[in-house]
Amino acid sequence: MSISIMNRKWVSALITVVIFAAVILFTTPTAQAYENLAPSALNLYTADSSESDSSVHELHLEISNASKLYRETQTLISEINDKGYEYTGLSLQVQLKTDDQSWKTYKVGYFGNIESDDTVSDIIIDPNEALDLKTHTIYAKVRYAWTYQGGSYYGSWSDVAAIGKNAASASVPKSLAEAPTFSEAFVDFAGSGEPQFNMTFEDLPDDVSANTTNPKGTLMLNVMISENGNEYRNLRFQQASNIKLGKALQCSMLNDNNTYESGSVKIKARFEWYTGGTTYYGTKKANVVSPWSEEIILTVPSWSKASDWALPELEKADSLELIPPHLMGKDLTKSITRAEFAAMAVKTYEAMSGKTAQSLSVSPFTDCDDPEVLKAYNLGIVNGISETSYAPDENINREQASVMMTRVYKILNFEGWTLPTDPQYKLEYQQPAPFLDDPMISEYAKDSVYFMAANNIINGIGNNLFAPKNTTDTEKRKGYANATRQQALLIAVRMTENLK
Repeated sequence: MSISIMNRKWVSALITVVIFAAVILFTTPTAQAYENLAPSALNLYTADSSESDSSVHELHLEISNASKLYRETQTLISEINDKGYEYTGLSLQVQLKTDDQSWKTYKVGYFGNIESDDTVSDIIIDPNEALDLKTHTIYAKVRYAWTYQGGSYYGSWSDVAAIGKNAASASVPKSLAEAPTFSEAFVDFAGSGEPQFNMTFEDLPDDVSANTTNPKGTLMLNVMISENGNEYRNLRFQQASNIKLGKALQCSMLNDNNTYESGSVKIKARFEWYTGGTTYYGTKKANVVSPWSEEIILTVPSWSKASDWALPELEKADSLELIPPHLMGKDLTKSITRAEFAAMAVKTYEAMSGKTAQSLSVSPFTDCDDPEVLKAYNLGIVNGISETSYAPDENINREQASVMMTRVYKILNFEGWTLPTDPQYKLEYQQPAPFLDDPMISEYAKDSVYFMAANNIINGIGNNLFAPKNTTDTEKRKGYANATRQQALLIAVRMTENLK
C-alpha cells in the first residue's frame, strides 16, 4: 500500500516519504515524557459508498492532534538542538494490519507546523489490492515522530481504528488470569560461547491466546533473571504473538557489560498488556499484567567445554574468580589468545595482590584497545610484538605464557620492578635439569621457563620436552606449542597456590 497525507485546515505539502526501520530513543527523563503524547484516532472509513461493492478502493483515517502538541513539540526541538542534532521535522507513522496478520509499518509524511486546537488530518490509504470488508477487517493506528539528523523520537501509538467484519468486536482485556508455564527450560551455550536460556511453550493460557493479535494494543512476554541473589533484571521482552508453540525461545544471558555471571540464576516471566501498540521495555507501564510464573532455578557454568582431567582445578579457578569475561562460556580446550591470556594474568595479579588493576585511557597499540590488555600493559605483564602492535588474536605459546606469569610474580615480590628494569632483578630457584628442547627456548624466556618449571606451575609436555614455541609449519598447523585456555587457567590456580 502507498499513503499520502492531506490536512483539511492547514494543508501542508508532502515533502518526502520515508520508511522508518530503526527506532532511536532519548533516555533522558524529560524526553521520555513525550512517550505519552499520542494522536487520537477518530474514524477509519472507505470513500466508496456503493452498497453493491463492499471491497476497499480507498481508505481514509481521520485523526485529531492534541492542543498541546505544538507547544510541547517546541520543547522537544530545543532538546534535540541542545544535544547537537539537527531537527528535521514532525511526521506521522502509520501501521496497518488485516485480520490476525502482523502490524506493518507504512510510509509517513512530514508536516510544517501543528498549531490548531481542533486540527483534523485525513490520511488516505490506497490498497494495492481490494479486500472484501464483509469477510475481512482492516485496523490502523498512528503515532508522531520527531525526526533529527541520524534518527527519530517516537510518541505513543493512538488507539486503534477499525473497519470491516470485526471492527466492533475487539476490546481491551480486563485481566490476564494465568501465569506463563514452560514445558522445558534449560541453559546452553550459543555458537559464540555465550550462555542462553531456552524456554518452550506447548500451549498458552486462553486469555493470552485470545489477545496475542488483539488490535487494541500489544501483549508482551517479560522474562526476568536474577544472578547469584542479585536484583532481577530484564532478560527478554518481546511480543507474545512471536511465541512459536513447541519451539524453544532463546534468550541471551549477557548483561549490559556484555558479560554474565556463572553460578545460580533464578528466572521468572509474565505476560503484560499495553493498550495502544508496540512498546519498549521500561518506557511505559503495563495496563494489565498476569501473575509471575514460578521461579526457575538453574546453574550457569563458566565454560561450555573442558577436559575431564582439568575439571578439579578449573572449579578452583572459578571459585578464586580467576576466569575473566573473555573466557566465560568458551570451549576451554581451544588455544588461548594473547588478549585472553593477558586478561587471565590480570585476574591472577588481582587475586594474589588483593588490588584492582588500572587500565590506560589511551592505548599504545593500533590493533588493540581491550581494557584488560591495557591493564596488563600498565602493570608490565605484557608488551607488544612491536611498539604499536599487540596482536590480540594470535595464539600464545608456552614460553610466552611463562614470561607473562613470571612478570606477575616479579610485580608482587620485587619492589620497584618495572619491565625496563627487569634485568636488574634475579629470580632465586633451584635450576631443573635442562629440557631436551632447551636450544629451542628463546634466550629472553629461559629464566622464566625454568622458574615456572621449578615451582611446578608450567611443566613439560612429557619425554623431558617443554615445547616452547612452534617452529615448523606442521607444528603451527597442529598448535604443538600453543597453550590452551584450560592450561592457562590451571597455571593461574597453581600460581595462587604455589607462589603466595
